[in-house]
Amino acid sequence: MATGKYSLLLKVEDTGGDTYYDIQRVFIDNEGIKAKIKELKYTGTAASIPPCTDILINDGTGNARSLDIMGYATDPLIDVDLAPHLPNDNFDKYKVLIQKQGAPGNITIKNNTSSPIPNRATWKGGAIEPPTDVLGLLDLSWLDADSPAPLDDAGVPIPASHRLTRGTSCTYVIKSYADDKTIVNEGTDHHIPGGYYSFPVKIVNDLL
Repeated sequence: MATGKYSLLLKVEDTGGDTYYDIQRVFIDNEGIKAKIKELKYTGTAASIPPCTDILINDGTGNARSLDIMGYATDPLIDVDLAPHLPNDNFDKYKVLIQKQGAPGNITIKNNTSSPIPNRATWKGGAIEPPTDVLGLLDLSWLDADSPAPLDDAGVPIPASHRLTRGTSCTYVIKSYADDKTIVNEGTDHHIPGGYYSFPVKIVNDLL
């Protein structure tokens, strides 16, 4: 069934020849969620950093820099000609995580926002890919073992297993997740096919 707004009509006739009607309108969502990390950028710079690139923590002045995670996390409106409100806009949340190779669990870079990226004024749906915007910002000092251990965006202390001693490097995977509020099988929601999108990088702790 195609995505859209539908009307359900119930017609009942009794033995006396009377006819009764009831009508309900429903929104059918048969569109996939769109969520992807497209590129990385050092905060304040324009140069694109593709997957599998070395990410340097040192900004060149002995301080840790930040990293912009660029991409999109959105769900097309069911009817692009109607206002972006429930149930027509059933986007729920997204999050961006990072995991060090071999370390248990994840660090939360961006946690559960109710606003899609990009916003609805920029993209409501359609055949074209959504424009890219900032999904989250990673303070690379989080990954420096010699810096005070901070809390991630979910309020969880960043464990030592995810941090790097100075002069070392390791592979990390940045992950994006997204969900909408569409009911599937009466008990679950939609999500990215496969669960999440991954973006691998190698992070180098070149702080002195």
